[in-house]
Amino acid sequence: MKDRHVALFEEQSKQRFSVLYAAVVPVEDQQAGASPLPATAAPLRRPPEIHHKQDFRVGQRVSFSDQSLKRRVGEIVRVNQRTATVHCDGRAWRVAFALLQHVTDVTP
Repeated sequence: MKDRHVALFEEQSKQRFSVLYAAVVPVEDQQAGASPLPATAAPLRRPPEIHHKQDFRVGQRVSFSDQSLKRRVGEIVRVNQRTATVHCDGRAWRVAFALLQHVTDVTP
């Protein structure tokens, strides 16, 4: 056992595997034909999409969370090498592309 990983040993193939603790799902008593997941397990969700530079253009409306986790919405005014400059609330923010999310205007 390490700080974030646990080593598992498979007896049949005599192989060792290093697995993150978060990937281990404990099963109490597994009966024949029983589901390997606990009954209280939530359905799996897709991981959040990570955006890249080519996903954004000048003039697009985007949102992001600032340092205090407040949601900000603004418009891209410049696309840099690793960040986009976003104007919102009278201030310019330089935000990494991975932290930006597209905003869709749904008003008629």
